[in-house]
Amino acid sequence: MLNGRAFGDLPVISGVYAKSNSRVRRSAVGGHGANIAAFHADSRITTRYARVTVSILVENTSPTANVISMKMRLPKTAFMSNFSMEIDGTVYVGVVKEKTLAKQQFQRAVQQGQSTGLLSTTIRETQTFDVSVNIAGGETVMFLLDYEELLKRKLGIYSHVIYADLGQTVDDYRVDVLITEPTGIVAVDVNVPDKKKDTEANQYGTFIRRSATQAYITYTPTVEQQASLNGDSVITVNYDVTREKAGGQQLVTRDGYFIHWFAPSNLPVIPQNVVFIFDKSGSMAGKPISQAKEALRNILDILTPEDKFNIITFATNVDVLAPGKMLDVNIATTTLAQAYVSAINAGGWTAFYDALSSGISLLDSISPPSDGSVHANTMIVLTDGLPNAGLISNPRAIHTAITKRLNGRYSLFGLGFGSGVDQTFLKRLAEANKGTSRRIYAHSDAALQVKGFYDEVASPLLTEIFVDYNGCKVEKVTKSKFDHYFSGSEVIIGGKFVDGEDCRFSNFTGKVDGDSGNGTVSMQTEGGDLERGFADETYDMEKIWAYLTIQHLLDKKKSGTNKHDSEILSLSLKYNFVTEVTSMVVTQPGVGTSSDDDSTVEGRFFFPPPASYSNHLLAYATNMYFSNSATTTATTTTAITTTTTEVSSAFSRDHETTTSVSTSTDADISVKCGFSVEVVNETALMSPLHPGLYPPLSNCRWSVTKGKTTGNNTALQISFTTMDLENDPTCSHDKVLVYPDFDEAHPDPKFQTFCGYNSTSIVVTANDQLLVVFQSDDVVQGRGFTAKLKVV
Repeated sequence: MLNGRAFGDLPVISGVYAKSNSRVRRSAVGGHGANIAAFHADSRITTRYARVTVSILVENTSPTANVISMKMRLPKTAFMSNFSMEIDGTVYVGVVKEKTLAKQQFQRAVQQGQSTGLLSTTIRETQTFDVSVNIAGGETVMFLLDYEELLKRKLGIYSHVIYADLGQTVDDYRVDVLITEPTGIVAVDVNVPDKKKDTEANQYGTFIRRSATQAYITYTPTVEQQASLNGDSVITVNYDVTREKAGGQQLVTRDGYFIHWFAPSNLPVIPQNVVFIFDKSGSMAGKPISQAKEALRNILDILTPEDKFNIITFATNVDVLAPGKMLDVNIATTTLAQAYVSAINAGGWTAFYDALSSGISLLDSISPPSDGSVHANTMIVLTDGLPNAGLISNPRAIHTAITKRLNGRYSLFGLGFGSGVDQTFLKRLAEANKGTSRRIYAHSDAALQVKGFYDEVASPLLTEIFVDYNGCKVEKVTKSKFDHYFSGSEVIIGGKFVDGEDCRFSNFTGKVDGDSGNGTVSMQTEGGDLERGFADETYDMEKIWAYLTIQHLLDKKKSGTNKHDSEILSLSLKYNFVTEVTSMVVTQPGVGTSSDDDSTVEGRFFFPPPASYSNHLLAYATNMYFSNSATTTATTTTAITTTTTEVSSAFSRDHETTTSVSTSTDADISVKCGFSVEVVNETALMSPLHPGLYPPLSNCRWSVTKGKTTGNNTALQISFTTMDLENDPTCSHDKVLVYPDFDEAHPDPKFQTFCGYNSTSIVVTANDQLLVVFQSDDVVQGRGFTAKLKVV
């Protein structure tokens, strides 16, 4: 949201108050001088790592100066890596510094009357960044924000969220997302504000184009559609990747670093012994307890017959549904439990420690299964997290005592209700005991929030997971031991090869050991570099490793001390990330500014567009134009499309790369864009750069003839063994055209057209010769095709 914001006479900038010039009039978007001329969000996702650039162009339509502020929301796990402003032809680039130093620079600039901004994180479910700047009458300011995020898999889906809190309609509004996944993409979907399930996506400005390995999504709502959003400004792209060929694993190496994704699905769910611990103290009265009761009733309905459960309620005293034992899941016990939950009323103090201690005793009473099977022992506490009674009431002392008693044996999960929940206490306690916590917000969908959380943790597939690497010496591995792996989630590890290590990637393996419902399992996968085309010049695996390392260090900060702050600070400064120990300061230099404060770049503000698609906003701001050569089309079909046509202009000779090679018999042909070949027995054919992504704007011709010694009773045949091209019912984008017995002099040669992706075998037969043409545009690529040419 862009606005002029004030606290008395002081405009608020990220929680810091800056004194304004008395001659400057504060503006608010919509009729008071500040107008958003353009909004653009460009996102590139490769191997689940998103790099997002948000560009906002704001005009001061007033003849007098105004203070213009920008407020931007980011996903909770994202790190901002750049913030820049262009004012009157000069670029001001943000500098990441330790929080105290950044605040000092900001305050010096304020005292000197300079335009300045301080950007730091305010993290709940999202991060918020604020910046304000003085703009002369009639001038424009362009804000450019870069952030990065490693997407987290939940319930089998990666969700990429872009926030657009604009507060007004915008003529030039565009969101572009390009997903590139070497293992393959499945289930691409886009959720946009006000999109109805029974409405065509393109009526809401949403288009999806894709191949098996790449997807391009655009969202360009009209002004009328934006006006109907009622403040809803969240665009979500959901997708998953294929893993079957790698047994649920992917181990990618690049430039001395590696990332290991682990998400097997062919494992049985481990049954749970779960104790629900329900806070019914007076502070839970009203909406918190009603929401918690509804949530617990919903969870009871989805317990499986293999699980065991019990319920503990607590206020000043502790009550147990079935003292001293765990209950099987059946109609009788769940009916009993439902009635027990419905009768809960709020009142009394909060004996938090006593309730958790009783839960531990219940789990301790369980005898190991006689068949040696594995069960996951879990406690889930539903509370507002405000202990004030019982044997121990001090939160820090409770943390110490419970952690000592659990001793890593059981998992503890926390659900925090109410506006006064001590989420910090609940989070630290859960994460210290093999669990996590979630704050449940007081909305009408609170029960769905709880069910979503339980769905994430209700299906453990592995526990006590250990990861090791062989074939190469590694160091700085982000994490090698995990408490559990849940169905639909993912384990991600990053690491670095020891300097000087001559690592042959074909020998580098990752091994994962863990306890499953069928006993101990061991899985192994081989490492390999990304194929050509899957990573552009901005893809930096070292930075992904740094992101993972910082996130892991932040997770380890449970004690409330700054034990890991120095390492987090060092990495944040080195890789230019805004984290909880750093801020980014943007300052307009002036008299008295130290050289350390100078973050100015003279000249026009130009950033090259992301690969494979145009950037209309930067064209608008810099009088540059990046052409978009293809029209986006919504597609849902996944089968390979085939058409047979008689058109004399089906291919073009312009810009062809045709290379004649010597006659080939059984030799495989290298990945060239066009050549002539004579086939005697069998020859391979493939698209350029295969198995990497084929180049954009390809136009290749292969002229294939049957060998003279093969005889008259033979035929020439091409069979496509794999195909990964952009999918389109009319094959209007990327395609392969095959001309059987092509005669250049014929005015209307017959040809067949193929596009899309699947494993269906395609065979075309000719008498003596074939012409194969491959064409692509510049939007979506794939791995291309492989084919066999043979005489039959």
